[in-house]
Amino acid sequence: MKAVLEKRLLTGVVASAVFLLAKFAPAEPADFLWREVSAKEALSVVFSPDGKLFASANWDGVVYLWRAENGKLIYSLGAHEQVASCLAFSPDGRILASGGWDKTIKLWRVEDGSLIRTIAGHTDNVNAVSFSPDGKLLVSGSNDGTIRFWRVEDGTLFRTLGGGEGWICSLCFSPDGKLLASGSSESVIGIWQVESGELIRTIKGHSFMVRSVAFSPDGMLLASGGDDWAVKLWRVEDGALVRSLEKHSSSVYSLAFSPDGKLLASGGLDGYVRIWRAESGDIIRSVRRSITRSVYSLAFSPDGAFLAVGCEAVELLRVEGLKPVRTFGGRSNYANSVSFSPDGSLLASGGWDKTLKLWRVKDGEPLRSIKGHTERISSVCFTPDGKLVASAGWDGNIKLWDVKSGSLIRTIRGHFSAILSICFSPDGRLLASASRDNRIKLWDSGTGELVRTLRGHKDEVSSVCFSQDGKLIASGSWDRTAAIWRVEDGELVQLISGHSGYVTSASFSPDGKLLASGGLDGRVNVWRVEDGKLVWSVEAHPRGTISIAFSPDGKILASTGREIKLWRPENGELLRTIDPKLGGITSVVFNSDGSLMGCGFTSGLAVLRNPLHSGVPKPKG
Repeated sequence: MKAVLEKRLLTGVVASAVFLLAKFAPAEPADFLWREVSAKEALSVVFSPDGKLFASANWDGVVYLWRAENGKLIYSLGAHEQVASCLAFSPDGRILASGGWDKTIKLWRVEDGSLIRTIAGHTDNVNAVSFSPDGKLLVSGSNDGTIRFWRVEDGTLFRTLGGGEGWICSLCFSPDGKLLASGSSESVIGIWQVESGELIRTIKGHSFMVRSVAFSPDGMLLASGGDDWAVKLWRVEDGALVRSLEKHSSSVYSLAFSPDGKLLASGGLDGYVRIWRAESGDIIRSVRRSITRSVYSLAFSPDGAFLAVGCEAVELLRVEGLKPVRTFGGRSNYANSVSFSPDGSLLASGGWDKTLKLWRVKDGEPLRSIKGHTERISSVCFTPDGKLVASAGWDGNIKLWDVKSGSLIRTIRGHFSAILSICFSPDGRLLASASRDNRIKLWDSGTGELVRTLRGHKDEVSSVCFSQDGKLIASGSWDRTAAIWRVEDGELVQLISGHSGYVTSASFSPDGKLLASGGLDGRVNVWRVEDGKLVWSVEAHPRGTISIAFSPDGKILASTGREIKLWRPENGELLRTIDPKLGGITSVVFNSDGSLMGCGFTSGLAVLRNPLHSGVPKPKG
């Protein structure tokens, strides 16, 4: 029911005698019943050497590993704090390297997705990573202007090249591993001797930044693409220009030779994928895969039959005809809010695509996709009888839909700004809404008429929740307070201060005795409803607590940031940490018996089994 919150604020912590230091609980993998993931805007795509696996690195910092045969997600890695920009498999396929805008390189064990090590040393964005053909070295290029060689065995620095002006945008080893090509923001291609680190040739021919370089499989040609819209082929032996291919109408971001060296694929900011005959430079076929975004990355499968394309989606194309075979990722994307139907058979989700979606819980089958909002959906909620589902969005509208038919029952308008959270009363007669206009409104759910407006918060209201008996409403606000209101007359009962950052979520315990709140200060606070006194507080999530929810029996309190943490409500004991590795967790909710947990992510949504029990084995895909 909770809205995703788009602001981020780094704040200090408030001193209090009841603040707890969370006991460390090693993060466990999630036990997925199912997950629906959207690998959006992939900056890098790469096949494993045997062609069985396929990986993508994405704008949200997440790295995904898929089974190429059927598109099934094996696992996702919350790899980088910022953008995950580049990927490379080791020659034996056992290690996956990723680089990101957080200035780090990470080595992952492909077998189970475990982190082998983090390599730090660059002082700016990492743009390119590549393994040497023997797998002993990993090379990286960065906006700091350096090329660094790392020993794969222990992650130590072997050599640093460059250090001059300009970014290193792209890197590629020659097939025999003796040479390294680099492309820079200074329009220059460098050819380096790997053994000595000597720059043996500088190639100048592009008029703007060189975005991509690629050696032909026989090592005789080097292809380059850049911001001058051109693809150029160079003779490696002497750096002479063989030909210039000029069909793109914008920057060329990616190049890839087919395994037999006969074809060259190019992709760029114009959204086109083009296939050229390497020997003659003739264009064989061309297709537009992205209307509004760049084609960031291309990779041929080892057998040369398929071409992976990273753009705003991740697609697998058949090289013959460039026809799409499969889209990697699901039918959903950024899920702001999720809600179980009362009988637990359905999960509703709403997000940035402005669409309300209904999913069958037992298998994740999409049952209905409902469009009606003109801006992103921030919150979804079922009526207690499960006949209707409500959605609210940044267009300021609340819409009530018939679950069986998907037809619109009514639209409720009255807020002056985006609605961030909605919740039905336990008897279903009232619907509460919280908005960026600093107000909470109570509506008659049967007629859509306004019953009451609650005023008291001094900034946008991010969360709203009814108590189990329907007598109270809790709210959380960007004014850094949580509030308790009396439903009968709208009276403010308690205004609770204690967070040093915006309050993102507020929820009553099932017995109505406790109120939990989460904030962008990273804390989870639990308050006594009777008098507003703080029971306990803990720093739970370093980058902010986004969502909280009590289990139906009240024995567990769940909180989310980039991980899910489960707490004992009475004393703040940390019971379990779950890492789904799907990016930021925007929403969390239990089903009616607590056996399942629904989660919204920046990359999609998922249903987890056994949320209250530890010792879950890692899923194998």
